[in-house]
Parts: sequence; C-alpha cells; structure tokens
Amino acid sequence: MPKIGNFCYKNMLLLKNSICYYVVYYLFFLLSLLPFPILYIFADFFYIFICYIFSYRKKVVLVNFKQAFPHISSLERKGMVKKYYRYLADLVVEIVKGITIAKSQVQERCIIENVNLLHKLYKKKKNIVLVMGHIGNWEWAGNSLALATKYQLFAIYKPLRQKYINNISCQLRSRFKRKIIPYQNILKTMLQYNTSPKATAFLFDQYPGNNHIHTLSTKFLHTNTHFFLGPAKIAQKFNYPIVYIGMKKIQRGYYTIHIELITEKPQQKSKEAIAKAYIQKLENDIKKNPICWLWSHKRWKNQLNY
Repeated sequence: MPKIGNFCYKNMLLLKNSICYYVVYYLFFLLSLLPFPILYIFADFFYIFICYIFSYRKKVVLVNFKQAFPHISSLERKGMVKKYYRYLADLVVEIVKGITIAKSQVQERCIIENVNLLHKLYKKKKNIVLVMGHIGNWEWAGNSLALATKYQLFAIYKPLRQKYINNISCQLRSRFKRKIIPYQNILKTMLQYNTSPKATAFLFDQYPGNNHIHTLSTKFLHTNTHFFLGPAKIAQKFNYPIVYIGMKKIQRGYYTIHIELITEKPQQKSKEAIAKAYIQKLENDIKKNPICWLWSHKRWKNQLNY
C-alpha cells in the first residue's frame, strides 16, 4: 500500500506540474504576442507593484547598493533603487517577449559592437568559452550572439526547483538553434563536441553557496566575494579561448553588447588570473551602468545583514 500511495502521489505531482506548465506557458505566450509599447505599459504597472506594493526584496537591494556604493548618500541610493525596479520590470516583460520575439527584433534591439572577434576565432576553428554576468538582458544577449555568428551556442544552466518554470526557461534558452546543458553534464557534453566549432556560455556571477571549494575569493564591489572557478577551469582544461560578454542598456528595450578576449591560450595562465580578469570586467561594467545588474539577488548571503 505505501508503494501504491507513493506512486499515486508522484503521478499527481507530475499532473500538477504539467497543468501549471501549460497554464503559465500559454499565458506568457499570449503576453509575448503583444507589441512592445503595450508590454511596457504592463511593465509600468508591474514596477509599481514590485517597488511600492509588494516591495520585492527591497531590503536586499538597499543593502547591496549600500555595500557596493558606500560613497553615495542614502537619498541617491533610494533613487537608484527606484531605477533598478524600473529596469527589473522591463527585464521581466522583455524575457516574456523572448518566447515569440522575431529575429529581426533581436538584431535591431541588441547591437554587437565587435562581433568580428568571434568571426576570427570561428575561422580558426576554435571552440570558445563565453562568460557573462547577470547584467543588461542576458537572455537577449544569448539570442543575439546565436544569430550573429556561425557558432553553435550552448548555454550552461542550473535546473530550477519548479519544474514547469524550469521547462519554460529551457524553451526560452533553446530558441534560434541554441542548446542548453545542465551544469552537472558540462564535461560529458563538451567531450562529445564534434569538429564544428562550439561556444559554451556561462553566467559566472551566481552565489556559489557556503562550500568554497573550487571557488576564488576576490574583492568585488567593495566586498570579499567568492566566484566559481568553473569557466576558467574548463577553458584551461580544453585550452579554449575565453571571451567576456558585456552588455549596456541604451534605452528602453535597446542594448549594446561588447566582446572582449580574456585569453586565446588559457593554459599559459593560471585559472585564478583568468577568473580575476573577467570578474574585473564585470565590475567595470556595473560601475559604468550601475542600475542594470541583478541587485535583488543575495550575492553576499551570510556576509551581509539581509
């Protein structure tokens, strides 16, 4: 009987996840069909909700801003918080729009400034590692890079607990011939790469947890910060050139992407030196465009008083 009960429970859970998936997906799908001006009206209302009514992680945002920008006044920080929530509201509707966004819209709204660097590496038949932070609109950046080069783009991701949300996220990241790799399968998948050059993309600024094995500790935005060494280690292991992808918001719904080579021969450098190089580039981008990073993320959990 316990086995039968467990079997029924698992099937009910699968059914619940399936129903939730279809309800949420088709709701997002219908929203994504709306033109940008109407979507940004939704974003305006969503901004009011997350900033003033729900106050989504406002304490986290305030603490992070205070830590990263100790030289500015509390009044300036409050202004930055409001701008951040406007950016976050826009980001949410832009990600939803990504379900049905056309190639021409991606190419118009994400301008890559120096894509020739990737073209040169492709001509050399080099597999590459791409590293990017949660800055700008990283989902659109993936679309843009997949469309702008001949590289087959693979995105590393950590599966989400909510399966129906995870499935939607995977669908979004699989558009324009992109492929996704769960982080547990990175090495296995990369070892199977064929002769056609591949680009493997990492979002490297996630909180690494309390286990500091295989991490690098460095000063980042005035705080001692741990980063996974995974992208640098993998680039070094396979001797793949490692490339930093930066992003800047120009205006609502429009971004520029800049591409910078960290090293073409990672086995000639230490993994720590490689990681510090792209971490420094992310910090510089955040300082230049401070609103458009994911400040509602508990990046310094167990270090700051959230």
